[in-house]
Amino acid sequence: MRTIFGVVTIVVTALCLSVAGALIILSTMLRRATNEAVAAAETIRVTEEAEIDVLLHAREAHEPARLVIGSRLRTRLSEARLYGTSTHELAALDEARKRVEDYVTAAEAERRTSPAVLEKQEAAIEALERLGDVNVAQSQTAQMRAEQWNQVSRWMGLCAGVLAVAVAISLLVWLRARAFAPISSLAGAMQRFGQGDVGVRAEVEGAAELRAICYQFNQMADGLVAQRQAHVAFIGGVAHDVRNPLSALKMSLALLRPGQAAPSDEQLRRFAAIADRQLTQLERMIGDFLDIERIEVGKLELKTEKHDGVRIVREVADLFEGTSPKHRLKLSAPSEPIPVECDALRVQQVLINLVSNAIKYSPGGGDVDIRVNTSDGEMVVSVTDSGVGISETDQVSMFEPFRRVGLSKGTVPGVGLGLYVVKKLVEAHDGRIDVQSTPGTGSTFTVRLPVVRRDPGTSP
Repeated sequence: MRTIFGVVTIVVTALCLSVAGALIILSTMLRRATNEAVAAAETIRVTEEAEIDVLLHAREAHEPARLVIGSRLRTRLSEARLYGTSTHELAALDEARKRVEDYVTAAEAERRTSPAVLEKQEAAIEALERLGDVNVAQSQTAQMRAEQWNQVSRWMGLCAGVLAVAVAISLLVWLRARAFAPISSLAGAMQRFGQGDVGVRAEVEGAAELRAICYQFNQMADGLVAQRQAHVAFIGGVAHDVRNPLSALKMSLALLRPGQAAPSDEQLRRFAAIADRQLTQLERMIGDFLDIERIEVGKLELKTEKHDGVRIVREVADLFEGTSPKHRLKLSAPSEPIPVECDALRVQQVLINLVSNAIKYSPGGGDVDIRVNTSDGEMVVSVTDSGVGISETDQVSMFEPFRRVGLSKGTVPGVGLGLYVVKKLVEAHDGRIDVQSTPGTGSTFTVRLPVVRRDPGTSP
């Protein structure tokens, strides 16, 4: 659309400049023709007055009066030269001045009625008449030229008006087809989507800018629909994950109802272990909810201090040691401490989540490798499992809230908040997290946290 408007602007500007230039030329030519007509009319006036003065000079009997008329004749012809516009006219004017001057000189030297004087008088009058004929012809020519330029200006104005109307109509038609119609279609799609028709999408048409807007609206609509579906799945997951521990607790408590046989100590310990696991799961879920709320409102607080990153990892590994008979926990860490500025409890929360997921998403058992090292001024902690793996499509959105990967949906409990919380906690420590995974083979989650620079001469 910007290109079209640019072209239209250039065309309209060029048209305006062309019309302005044509008007300037027409104005100049009309002014020239008018000046020529005015000059010819003035010369005609002077010529006629000069003829009258020649006749008056011949009839005047008094010498002083004749001298005044003769002087006036010379002045008039000198004035006529000021209005000359062509070489032909100037030649005729010079001839008339010469003939008049010959006549006046002869009349002052001889008798006015002598044949020589009368002949010179006749020649002067004829020269003035020829000058008048030249001026009349020039006046007519100037008028004709002015009329021609006037016709040209009228036709040019008509053509400019028609062209302007054509450009305006073409622009309106284009705007209706390429701008107004797509905008109206987009507005209708937005209205229908807002009214609940989540399947409606805008037609990607029109100018490039409008196509981009339609595309962005469709992307937004797809995102909102996906988010809505995720929320629905989230509610179902919450209901499922809350119901399971409550059901287990209810079954355990049912054995303690009056009228039932008293359970043995071994049964009580088993019931207590089940209740502890279920309550721990509920507590973790509620903790994820609270963390999400703090993250979203920007109230997540970190109590950062200088800690040994290796020690934090070892404590997490010890926490999971022997919790799953089907999994072997392997820790590979340096003997020297790695100083990091962090909130130790939050970093433990991140690692507990990752190790717990590694066990949870490896239902067939296997090794869970935890490796710690440093690279480029960062502490690098990786957790590797041999579980279900994650597809490339799921890896793109797995760190979003309420997201669960395809191979684990419906088979592993959870509501899809853990990795979102993990990512936000790592980023809050100026760190980063990434994943490498192959479906059916396993996954490796890698957390990188900045290492505190040691002051020279200080021990770890």
